[in-house]
Amino acid sequence: MIGNARRKLDSLFFEWMANSETQSHVRKLIQLNASGQLPGNSKNIRGDENKGNNSAFTGENSANNNGGGGSGSSNSSSNSSNNSNTNSNINSNGASNSKTFTPSPPLSPKSSGKKTFKKQTSPLRSSSSSQASTHSSEDISELSSPSKNQRTPPQTEEGASHSASRSSMEDFQLDSPPPRAPSSPPPPTTSSSSSAAPATAGSSSVYEPAAPSINLPKFWIPNEGGRGRGRRLLRDTLEHRENEITTLFEEYPKGMSHENFVAVTKDLCNLPSFFSTPLHIRVRQLWLLKMEKELMPREEKDTKKLENNKQFKKLQKEMLSEDGLVTKEMFLYFWKLEIEPFDRFDRFFRLIKRPERQFIFPSDFDPFLKELLKYHPGLEFLESAPEFQDKYMRTVTARIFFTVDRFQRWRLTARDVRRSEPNLLAAFDAVDENDDINQVHDYFSYEHFYVLYCKFWELDTDRDFLISRDDLLRYGGHALTRRTIDRVFEQAGRQFLCSTKGKMGYEDFCFFMLAEEDKSTRASIQYWFNIIDLDSDGVIRPYEMKLFYDEQLHRMECLGHELVPFDDIYCQMCDLVGLKPLAIDNDRETFDEFHIDDFLKGGPEHMQLTGNFFNMLFNLNKFVAFEQRDPFLLKQQVSFF
Repeated sequence: MIGNARRKLDSLFFEWMANSETQSHVRKLIQLNASGQLPGNSKNIRGDENKGNNSAFTGENSANNNGGGGSGSSNSSSNSSNNSNTNSNINSNGASNSKTFTPSPPLSPKSSGKKTFKKQTSPLRSSSSSQASTHSSEDISELSSPSKNQRTPPQTEEGASHSASRSSMEDFQLDSPPPRAPSSPPPPTTSSSSSAAPATAGSSSVYEPAAPSINLPKFWIPNEGGRGRGRRLLRDTLEHRENEITTLFEEYPKGMSHENFVAVTKDLCNLPSFFSTPLHIRVRQLWLLKMEKELMPREEKDTKKLENNKQFKKLQKEMLSEDGLVTKEMFLYFWKLEIEPFDRFDRFFRLIKRPERQFIFPSDFDPFLKELLKYHPGLEFLESAPEFQDKYMRTVTARIFFTVDRFQRWRLTARDVRRSEPNLLAAFDAVDENDDINQVHDYFSYEHFYVLYCKFWELDTDRDFLISRDDLLRYGGHALTRRTIDRVFEQAGRQFLCSTKGKMGYEDFCFFMLAEEDKSTRASIQYWFNIIDLDSDGVIRPYEMKLFYDEQLHRMECLGHELVPFDDIYCQMCDLVGLKPLAIDNDRETFDEFHIDDFLKGGPEHMQLTGNFFNMLFNLNKFVAFEQRDPFLLKQQVSFF
């Protein structure tokens, strides 16, 4: 019964509040109250306020109990009492209560399955009894918003319905803004004070988003690649190493010569010891560039510029002489510029290339290889044969570019040096630490140089240090087909460094021989893949393979070998690479396609086996040796893939 009466009172209250005449009347009362023109008995109001919060609370509960069995007359009397309560609350509050109202926190609803409403503070609060109407809105707001130390009593089912009805009455506000769309975010708060006391209806406060408090770590550093590549070494900052630098230069107050620069190169810069002289020269060059900018600015007059020009020429003569010295100040400038900001790979790259360039060219290795020939104990016997020193340097440079220069541009970038396999910097470190030069098989082995040079000298019958097409046909006892030699001289495998038309230079022959003798490396497979790819579209098709194999088949017939049809050899080559062969139909052009990744996808073991793919097409000697090998061993190797 109590709940039914409360719901009827709520409906009557909302009908009364929805009336436009009532709203205009209430606005006039509020304006009069704010201006102080509304008559009222302040003594009675003050006396009602002194009754305390407990009387207000009990009066409200008694009103709920007495309003149970209401009829039409009781509803009308309740409606009139609501009007009188509203007017009395407005009169008692005065101008201060018309401005701000303290919001009450919403009660947590019970899990009873009933629909709950979010509790909001309304400027006008109604009561259902005349006893509660004697209290001011300040007392009611005080009771409705408990303090921090006040505990909320547990609610019963009846109390829950009562609080829900109260919250539904409090949801209604005069001139309240429309509800926010569900997709729009809630208004942000600017500070803790604004979140603790939100703005009331009618206030014009603007909310601003608070600054984010999350500190993101720095994820991009200049001169640094992915996964920490190019990151400078923290132990090599100038603050950490300045004491060591000072200790080394204390013995040489006037400067250090290149003979005494080995400790600086090896211990401080962490570079091979035979880099000492080129490093000594590079320090002086960078210091000279610095002095040139300081002594010869562009804005100077002609007379002063002439004097500075004479001074700079004198300094240039001293710095570039063989007896030039490096002082501590010069080396500190070099350290700050070339050592501290970079890791070992970048230091190595920047030291080998010239300062004005962005790449390493073949001639840039000459100063370092000269120092290697001069000081390495495994190459002392070449001091009496200077012509072979030059050939050895050219061979080492050719081997470096054959392996590291993947894009065949005759220039190396920092990325090429960092990704080189075998690693170029590791090979320089190994040759510096090993006294036996032949133990370093990557790039520097003298035995490898000896084989390459003797083979070139054997084919070069006219001694012009160039190889012709007919000279190369005699390679390996005429092991290669003529079509293959023609493709080599068409520079399909790699562009020649030699500028003479129809001739192959020494470096070009080194590339050819390295690719022919070891077809298990990435560079060799790329070299011969380009030879077979007649249309240069990056794909080898069966008709291209058949053009090479027809000449191979004719040579097998002339030499009396057993003939193997192309269809059979084609299936075998598909098995080597790891492709499933399709039916060869020249009318429908349903062909298999061999890409370079098919040869490289299985790693070193797979590449070592797929090298026989090319021997079947143009090297008869190696093809016959492959056919006569143990089939059980071949099956064991194929089983890995």
